[in-house]
Amino acid sequence: MTISAYVNNVKNASYTSKPMEIIMLNIANFDILYDMLGFQKTSTMLRGIANQLVALNKSRNMGAEFYYLGQGKFRVVMDNKHFNMTADIARLICKALQPGFILDQMTINVVAHVCIMKYPEDIDNVDSLLAFGSDLNNLPYTGEVMYANELYQKEYYDVKRDIDRIIEEALSENKFEVYYQPIYSVTEHRFNSAEALLRLKTSKYGFISPELFIPAAEKNGSIHKIGNFVIDEVCKFIASEEYKNLDIDYIEINLSVAQCMQNNLANEILDTLKKYHVKPNQINLEITETAASYSQKTMMENLQVLKDAGISFSLDDFGTGYSNMRRIASLPLHIVKLDKSFTNIEENPKLLIVLENTIRMIKDMNMKIVVEGIETENMVKQFVALECEYIQGYFYSKPIPKDEFITFISEQRGLT
Repeated sequence: MTISAYVNNVKNASYTSKPMEIIMLNIANFDILYDMLGFQKTSTMLRGIANQLVALNKSRNMGAEFYYLGQGKFRVVMDNKHFNMTADIARLICKALQPGFILDQMTINVVAHVCIMKYPEDIDNVDSLLAFGSDLNNLPYTGEVMYANELYQKEYYDVKRDIDRIIEEALSENKFEVYYQPIYSVTEHRFNSAEALLRLKTSKYGFISPELFIPAAEKNGSIHKIGNFVIDEVCKFIASEEYKNLDIDYIEINLSVAQCMQNNLANEILDTLKKYHVKPNQINLEITETAASYSQKTMMENLQVLKDAGISFSLDDFGTGYSNMRRIASLPLHIVKLDKSFTNIEENPKLLIVLENTIRMIKDMNMKIVVEGIETENMVKQFVALECEYIQGYFYSKPIPKDEFITFISEQRGLT
């Protein structure tokens, strides 16, 4: 049965206060298998897994209902007369899939996450139930049965469920705030720039991670209002007397993928600069590797207009898996920001080889390097030795509110 039938079943249980026990089965590597096998063979594999579940149901006479939600997600809704069998059945499903799936004399490695969820004891609403089921794919594979009561964090999923409303209220009630993280120039021995980072604090949930509200804002379209707010706040700060006394060269501002695709992005940014009499070289725009992977006409036109106006660009989160060097070489980039995953040199000596060659390649393209996620003095020494120009991370400062940033830079000014 389909996802709509599954949702209706859960909703009916909610209306009638009927308890449910659900075995969630996610093929976590489904996308990889689909790319490798193609539609027909993937469909054959899925039918094989479904047949295994049906055969198990028949052999144990457990009266379960089966649903396929798409993207390698199966759900087994246990009959309430057989709740005592749920844990055993989940373990049997785990055991059956661990050896892999045989297809055309080829063993397919199936990464199967199996989790037992009790409704409404563990999760008491459909939206959170569906979101939790999808998030199982992000967990590390253990080969063991998981339990929702050990994994489910109610507040997180409440936020996820209500995030559109939270964003709307934050915009109307001015709850967003721009923080600043200082960036240290190795060659100049001073903090010469900073990254502007958006923060959201609510009275009910406290701080909400940008990893939650930024993707949601991109989906619901509010990212454009949020992006305009950040640019306006940064330019207003740069235009202030307090900023002028800090001896900061520029502020980095992040652009989301959705912003890069906005037709009037360049004009809006240039209008804001003009409004506050901010020079183009006083800001640097950061685009992610995800955005850089797009060869979209609108984005390229935006970047070209802004470059021609004198604005520089950074590539953020370099090394997170989206790299296309030919594509990156075609972009008007001035700085590449190495993701914090590059900082684990001591834990992975081979990473040093990758890092040295990456740095050499970036420098050969006449771009400068910011290393993010630096937390110790030893890390600073390592990347200074590798001739990286800029250091950013908690070793110097976490992202801090504007007033704290002003105090921090004022205290550091003139120190070497």
